[in-house]
Amino acid sequence: MPNRLIHETSPYLLQHAHNPVDWYPWGPAAFARAKLEDKPVLLLGEAGTGKLTVCHAIHLVSPRARAPFVVLHPGPTPAQIEAAVDLARHGSLVVREPSLFSREQRARLAKVSESRLLITSTRTLTEVDSYPDAFDQLHRRLRIGAPQLPPLRQRPEDVLPLFDAFAREESG
Repeated sequence: MPNRLIHETSPYLLQHAHNPVDWYPWGPAAFARAKLEDKPVLLLGEAGTGKLTVCHAIHLVSPRARAPFVVLHPGPTPAQIEAAVDLARHGSLVVREPSLFSREQRARLAKVSESRLLITSTRTLTEVDSYPDAFDQLHRRLRIGAPQLPPLRQRPEDVLPLFDAFAREESG
């Protein structure tokens, strides 16, 4: 049975229309459902597309907005993972490139329940589907699918807002 990608025009998205995951195309419907159900979100896209900025925006419009927004980069020690999970309690925990984390690290992160889990990756849906071991338990928690964030070259209208967001972030 096809999923909602069957209605898309992109050949890339259409090739995933018969996957057993309820994938959402990039857009308001995916984020409305994620916000409503407070489920984990996997954002896919090339480097520099603004995935972290989108994660921050999701956090700011969620009921968790007053709680911490914590970003966990690949290569943390077990103590750093525990500290990030503890700090993000009742807030949002962003896991960047989970395929670069060890199986044990991903297993620990898959058990996070008191934080909103936001996951970003430069991998494609094809890679995520083809190598489920790289995402294993984290992948199974992503029940609503993964919006693919188009590269900035396909959405020039986002360049200035992203620039403004980065400038505000850097200026403190």
